[in-house]
Amino acid sequence: MRVRGTQQGFTLIELLIVIVIIGILATIAVPRFMSTKATAQIAVLRADLRNLVTAQENRLAAQGSYAGTVDDLSMYFTPSNDVTIEIVQGGNGAYAARAFITSQPSLWCEVGEVYRLNLTPTCSTDEGVE
Repeated sequence: MRVRGTQQGFTLIELLIVIVIIGILATIAVPRFMSTKATAQIAVLRADLRNLVTAQENRLAAQGSYAGTVDDLSMYFTPSNDVTIEIVQGGNGAYAARAFITSQPSLWCEVGEVYRLNLTPTCSTDEGVE
């Protein structure tokens, strides 16, 4: 009669328990990651709009008017990768601009400069204001 040596390895139950635990952790981590990604994208949009405000002020000081397009600001400002900025109004009196992630246009921020009252970017998604 042969004597069996000690068997090494995991039982099927142990493996199933580990898979269930990994699944539970994944259901917790994925929504948190998506929220973090949206928060980072909003931070990029806000930073770009703050830089746009600075560029507009530099252009006003140098040329006497605000830019009507982002291309007019190329000497002072370049948007981040995957960010599209549209200047809605331009000219001597005021401007407003909207920035959005090119691959996700439902997430956007805007800033307006009307008599220097609203220089803080306001952000929104299709679900609501951030």
